[in-house]
Amino acid sequence: MKRAVGGLGASAAALALSGCVLFSGPRREFVSQDEVLGSIARTAGFAPDGGLWSLVHAEVSRDSITLQYLGVEHPGDSAWVIRFSQKSTEQRPESVGTLSGMMMAIAKGKDGFEAIEKGERTAGELPVEFARYRSRSTFRDEKGRPVEAAGIAAIVKLDRPPAPVVYKINVENYAGDRPEIGWADLEPFLRAIGG
Repeated sequence: MKRAVGGLGASAAALALSGCVLFSGPRREFVSQDEVLGSIARTAGFAPDGGLWSLVHAEVSRDSITLQYLGVEHPGDSAWVIRFSQKSTEQRPESVGTLSGMMMAIAKGKDGFEAIEKGERTAGELPVEFARYRSRSTFRDEKGRPVEAAGIAAIVKLDRPPAPVVYKINVENYAGDRPEIGWADLEPFLRAIGG
């Protein structure tokens, strides 16, 4: 037994000296609200492919819902989806659902933010306007330099009576462990809209 512990200690010391340190905090115990979050997603008719994303936060009002996710397969990934209905009483209802306005909001507080690709595609029957982007993260590499963050933002507008419904989707990796985020990362969310 002492040998195994000594070997484990030696391995941990070797990892620490190489710059790789594994930290393990105490296991947190709490009463989970996952069942409630899942119920919100199912009721909203918006549940991305199981196993890829974990719903961690939801905000619901009379005319909008905001869902926030963390990646399961890629723990450095995060995403949010806002679904809202354009109000007929707004002076310029189309202006609240623009990709350029969404990109300005995403860019706030991100150093070196730049859109690297913009376009329009369809996902099944859904018209999708999207933009991929990069910025410098607040996370640092082993030399103290900011790592590169990447993301993709999308707008989907659907004509549904009595008013259009807009989905704003943002998928990003701010941890810098995935240098490219693209169309494939959007697809689970687009399938959830179509489903």
